[in-house]
Amino acid sequence: MFDSLANLIVYQWLGMNAESHAGTALHFFIMDTTKIFFLLFVIIYIMGPLTGFARRQSREKLQRNCNLARCIPWVKVSHKMMMRQHYTGIKKQLNKV
Repeated sequence: MFDSLANLIVYQWLGMNAESHAGTALHFFIMDTTKIFFLLFVIIYIMGPLTGFARRQSREKLQRNCNLARCIPWVKVSHKMMMRQHYTGIKKQLNKV
């Protein structure tokens, strides 16, 4: 498929010689470029929805099975640390006045 497309473009439309270095180099470039774009298309448009579906399933499982603070213990700790930093900042500002 990719080889026949490169043959059509390079040798028939552009009229380059198959034995020349420039012709074979351009043929290789066009053939590999079309392969790369095709694979990118496959990855983006097929793997994207699949990973979105997997994320949705794992998020629903997490919401169904556990409390956020129990499953992710650092949430409670980081909230306490944030509040402590906030109040110490206010105390420092009041002490300056």
